[in-house]
Amino acid sequence: MANLRFVLLLLGVMLCFNSWREFSLYSTGTSEPEIIQLDALGSNEDISNIHLTVTDFIFADEYVFEEEEDTGKVTRAWIPLLLEGDMQELKQPKFPVVARVSGLKGNEQKLQSVFQRHQLTGVVVSNIAGLKSDEKKLMSTIVPGSDLSKAVIFDVDRSFPTAGSIAGFFFGGLALIGVFVWWQFFSGR
Repeated sequence: MANLRFVLLLLGVMLCFNSWREFSLYSTGTSEPEIIQLDALGSNEDISNIHLTVTDFIFADEYVFEEEEDTGKVTRAWIPLLLEGDMQELKQPKFPVVARVSGLKGNEQKLQSVFQRHQLTGVVVSNIAGLKSDEKKLMSTIVPGSDLSKAVIFDVDRSFPTAGSIAGFFFGGLALIGVFVWWQFFSGR
């Protein structure tokens, strides 16, 4: 039973932490996406609205992906976005912009549908989900010379958080923490 109590505490803390992450996104964007060209997104260190529709880009020929160990199915992909222009001389914005496509679960059609798009809508998540060291290492071979520590991570098709979802995570987390405290200190067991 003691283990179950600590599972409740852990889940409560995770929900509260998730509400904080979602609130940090919510407070820096709008419910309607702002249309922005890739050049503008990749040249500005301070993004005033993180809910965006990105235009005027091309996808890099190569990308980094994550796959399930047991099945080998692709679950997530990171695709560098490049500026439109002469195909002989592909150009990057000042700050690299990487489109992250999550929730693939082996759905190759979903990834291919992203490659067919001329604009991408989603949320910039650089402040909560940067590139990990393995991803940076692989990405540096695709976009050499880029400072990937300043990469703009753009989560494709991520819905913008709502006040209701943030409150749900927060109060759900508080409720679980409250149950843990009651059970741990006041239940008499």
